[in-house]
Amino acid sequence: MKERIFVEILGRTYPIEGDIDPLEAQARAKYVEEKFKEAKSNTDRVGSYDIALLTALNITDELFNMKTNYEKLQSMVNKKTDELSIIIDQVL
Repeated sequence: MKERIFVEILGRTYPIEGDIDPLEAQARAKYVEEKFKEAKSNTDRVGSYDIALLTALNITDELFNMKTNYEKLQSMVNKKTDELSIIIDQVL
């Protein structure tokens, strides 16, 4: 069931709807706020829109890096599974 949760980011309240634990929603909002502050401290831009865009790009970069790492790990697991399967077949 979708639930409406309110989170606060940089002093503003935003509604979130979905199947998400309220504590998890708060943790995600805090993460976005931290990333916003980090982007703000690393640029000379002052507009909230520009900083929000930089924040989105930084989070997207993290996501794509994690996706790439996940795919590499998945490939390694599949390779090891195939190797172990061959060994088991040889033993049996």
